[in-house]
Amino acid sequence: RGLGDVYKRQSMTREEKLRVAKALEKLLRRQMGPAVKRCYEQALNRSPSASGRIEVRVELYDGDVMETAMAHNDIDAEMGACLSRASTRWNFKDAEGTMVVPYVLTPSQ
Repeated sequence: RGLGDVYKRQSMTREEKLRVAKALEKLLRRQMGPAVKRCYEQALNRSPSASGRIEVRVELYDGDVMETAMAHNDIDAEMGACLSRASTRWNFKDAEGTMVVPYVLTPSQ
C-alpha cells in the first residue's frame, strides 16, 4: 500500500493527513533534489547571480509523474524546462496526488 492509498482515506484525521503529506514531500525532495541542483547549476552558468524561489507542482498517478509545472519561478524559463525534462525519469512508487514543492535557491558565496 503506497502513500497515495493512505492519503485517499477519508477517515484520516488532519494530523494523519499532514504526516502523510510531509512523508510524500520528503520523498519528492529526495527524488527531485539532484535534478533541481543540476538545473540550477545550468541557470548559474547562464546568469551567475540567478537566485530566487521556485515551486514545482508535481502530479502523480500510480507512482508515475503525469505532469510537472512551475507554480512559481523566479529563476528563468529554462529552469522550468530543465525540470520538466528531468521529471520523465522520476518514479514515486505508489504515490498519487498533486504536491507543490518549494525551493529557495541562492548562489554559493
